[in-house]
Amino acid sequence: MMKRIDLNGGGCRAVVSGGIAYFTGHVAQGPDLTSQMKALGRRYEELFAINGLKKDHIVYGYACLYDIALKDEFIGAFQQWMGSVSVPLLIYEGKCAQPDTGDRRLLELALWVVDAEDADIQRYTWEDGCASMWDGTVYFSGFPCCPDVGETGKEGLAKGLSRYAQLFDELGLRNDCVLSANLVADAADGDDDRGVLCAAFQGHTPAVAVMPAKTGLGPHGAEPVSYTHLTLPTICSV
Repeated sequence: MMKRIDLNGGGCRAVVSGGIAYFTGHVAQGPDLTSQMKALGRRYEELFAINGLKKDHIVYGYACLYDIALKDEFIGAFQQWMGSVSVPLLIYEGKCAQPDTGDRRLLELALWVVDAEDADIQRYTWEDGCASMWDGTVYFSGFPCCPDVGETGKEGLAKGLSRYAQLFDELGLRNDCVLSANLVADAADGDDDRGVLCAAFQGHTPAVAVMPAKTGLGPHGAEPVSYTHLTLPTICSV
């Protein structure tokens, strides 16, 4: 059964379905990104308390930054709010929802939260990313797919996908059971990238969204030609 939180004429604050509350993007006031993240954290905690949710049940999120140069500041402020809990996020540069008051919003944050009193969420961290697993589904942070000097973007993407292959082996996943993939790239050839994805998934290509945006994931701060962000299910023996 689907439930909508704070439904109004213009939309709703969140939709609860399949045991997860999917929040719309939220913004907050503040003179800088850290201040806005602190205010957003307080607001989300209020919403969690009202709707019986828990902060440590966040399994995934989208963070839209006004300027990708603020990424490190955001990660620091977000992790300070989360404490020791790692959450996979899709972080990208884009136009945040801006109010008519004239002050600038530097961050828009949308979170996915397990709607259960006791949730057995497993979390994994690596040097280059993290993942969370709940109810048979794994949510990955993005991993850069950066070509070396002289390589094409297609070659860089193929190398990045090999990183996912390593993680699939580590976690017991199969590439024919990938649900969706967000291919976020500052500059990418969508048709070529889809071809590489089809080859990597051996005819079991997931639903793919190609998003033109900056991610700040390239080597030494450079933007990678291609960057993938995947959401995958685990394989459970029957």
